[in-house]
Formats: sequence, C-alpha cells, structure tokens
Amino acid sequence: MVVIFRFLFLCAALFSAAAGALIIGSLFIPGLTPPGQFIVVSLVVSFVFLGMAMILFGIQKHVNAIAAFANGDASESPPELVTHVKRLLACLLPAGILLCVTLGGMAYGILTRIGQGFAVFG
Repeated sequence: MVVIFRFLFLCAALFSAAAGALIIGSLFIPGLTPPGQFIVVSLVVSFVFLGMAMILFGIQKHVNAIAAFANGDASESPPELVTHVKRLLACLLPAGILLCVTLGGMAYGILTRIGQGFAVFG
C-alpha cells in the first residue's frame, strides 16, 4: 500500500510541477504573450502549482518515513502506530487518486491550449 501511495503522490507532484512550468513557459512563446494583468495571474497560478508540488513531495517523503518506522523493529514502535499508519494511508490513497487525475487533466488542458497557439491565460 505504501508503494502505491508513494507512486500516486509522486505522480501528482510531478503533474503539479509540470503545470506550473508549462504556465511559466507559455509566457515565453513568441507572439503569445498575454496582456499585463494576465502575466501576473499566470505567475501567481504557476507559483501555486509549484508550491503544491513541494507540499506533495513532502507528504510523500514523511508518510514513507513513518511507514518505514512502523514496519521496523517491534520494540521501537508501538503496535498502535502500525494501525494508525495503515488507516492514514487508506484515507490518503483516494485523495491521491483524485489529485493525480485532476492535475493530470489540468496539465493536459494546458498543453492543449499551448498547442492551439494560445497563452494559457489571456
């Protein structure tokens, strides 16, 4: 279950980072530069995506560390910790699936918009 969790949150983090990078990249395509107010919107949205990617990388890293500790030597970890970690993963897996699908769709939409010859915003 931990491997699936790590994979989903890694994919979601990569989709989020890709969306942020694509929005910033769309500002540099010649002839597609949007008006001034849309540049600010593009930068704010891209920084939100990049911040979300950093948070997702952190969640994945720390949950993996907790799971490794919980699966370690029984004398070091209380038995309740294993139960709590499994429940935490069970709660976070559906959220990871939804987040991965949503961010993947958004990244696809951004690529489609750029492919049509338009800036993402504007």
